[in-house]
Amino acid sequence: MNNTISVTLASSTALMAGASVTLHGLMYGAGPLHVTLHDVSGDSCYGNATDVFDPVAEYQNDMLIITIKANTVPGMKYAFDFTLLNPTCNQSISTVWVNSTCTPRMDLKATEGSEPNYVRHPEFNVSYIWQENPLPSETNKITISFSANVNIPSGVYLTISGLRHIDTARSNLALVTSSDFEMHSWGGGNLVIQTKATLAHSTYHQFSFNVMNPDCCQNPTETIQLSTSYACFRPVNLVQLQSSSLLLNIKGGSDIESKP
Repeated sequence: MNNTISVTLASSTALMAGASVTLHGLMYGAGPLHVTLHDVSGDSCYGNATDVFDPVAEYQNDMLIITIKANTVPGMKYAFDFTLLNPTCNQSISTVWVNSTCTPRMDLKATEGSEPNYVRHPEFNVSYIWQENPLPSETNKITISFSANVNIPSGVYLTISGLRHIDTARSNLALVTSSDFEMHSWGGGNLVIQTKATLAHSTYHQFSFNVMNPDCCQNPTETIQLSTSYACFRPVNLVQLQSSSLLLNIKGGSDIESKP
């Protein structure tokens, strides 16, 4: 996901045209990249950043190199922002510092809660599974409802594992009630689906599929897991909902019968 980073700089002496300002410690990939700067000066106390800095900077090896195209005014603040792509996996807060020709290193201070380089660990939130029909030799609709703390992009594989003793060949298994997913594979108790759209974080997404129940009775599966091909996610055990209200047209059903 793209991340907008804002910087405010001021120097007690003029930074001279032709020199450069370098931001170090920006851990957003190796580059090289051309990065566009945008002036975000708030009021008359600020100078226009893109009047004195080249609006296209170079990012490489954790550094953003900005060319000075006009002398800065001593003591004047210049505010700008730019966008870099967050890494796929989580990383911790780390120090970003700046220097320039004849100007020593200075660590940049960040507002608490918006420190640079921090990327949250991707993980599933509490997620659920339930079934609608516990009767032998009948079609049974199973539903998964899940959420994550980061966006999951289109084209990612999701695997539901632990669906044992289901008499449904892949050719007869179909996803229902969802346009954001498509069937990929089925076998050995594992259902693999693929996302067809970006799934927003902190939002519950749901898909269902039909299976054929076995001819004989069986107990609910103890553990059914959700995992993904998206980097750095850990598998999560799905919470098996227990409520007779989830059963479809089953009179006198018990709560446990909604567990797959």
